[in-house]
Amino acid sequence: SPKSSKMPKGGTASPTAAPTAAPTAAPTRGYVSCVSGDTGVFKVNDDNSVTVITLKEAESGDKVKGLDANLNDAVCEVEALGYWGKGDLYGNYTASHYVYDKSSGDIVEHGEVGEYSFGDKFILLSDCPLVLDETEQAFTPLDSDVNYGPEQGSNIIAWDDYVNVFNSFVGLVDVVGACVMDQEGYADLQGWKDFSVVLNDGHKECVENGGDDCIAAVNLREEALKFYAEPCKSSYLAALQPLRVLRDAGDTDTIQQLSAGQSGRGLIFSKTYSPINP
Repeated sequence: SPKSSKMPKGGTASPTAAPTAAPTAAPTRGYVSCVSGDTGVFKVNDDNSVTVITLKEAESGDKVKGLDANLNDAVCEVEALGYWGKGDLYGNYTASHYVYDKSSGDIVEHGEVGEYSFGDKFILLSDCPLVLDETEQAFTPLDSDVNYGPEQGSNIIAWDDYVNVFNSFVGLVDVVGACVMDQEGYADLQGWKDFSVVLNDGHKECVENGGDDCIAAVNLREEALKFYAEPCKSSYLAALQPLRVLRDAGDTDTIQQLSAGQSGRGLIFSKTYSPINP
């Protein structure tokens, strides 16, 4: 999707590792905006002591410092860590990775802020909408490809809209699995990135309008199946089936409730209506 040239008001400090002078190779397959694997995050240990680890060292089940949906300090559980190859980094982030801007209260693209490096990129998902890096910059698991702003290509998301789309993503991982957090889970990653704009717009219209817009939202989820690779594709299809039943029955009220997060964590996927937890 097109990118705005506007930069966030605050960037991040340099990554923990020393930056290289220039790229040593072209970005690998599946270029996605992410976080440097050398970014420091605050791990909360069992005795409540806090140590700094690199993001690439984090494991599912680890506790890290972050912010909850009310922007309060929180201890967050790591749900998944995905690897997305190598690419251009500015400080701890790629240019279009979404971070929290304290001055505006919005989610913004990081921008080309900080020292340039070329290195391994990861996405870290926790059960909190924001995780803190060692500079106390709050970052998201998403980039501007999800594009939930007021117009396509916008690099700004209002906080409430971001929490909504974050819950969507967590719901997807809950039900489909961590394969959606890794580039190998996609047969057509660029197609998925482009389609995600349409997908998220459809979700927002379902939440706001209900009715036929919720039927359309499930149809879009069905169309997204083609972008996944096995075994992620089969897991996605199984998770989608109960929603197809709701769609075919015309139960748009339940679809809207799921979309608004009123029946669990998911946007249009929820454990409440999945084969995993029927």
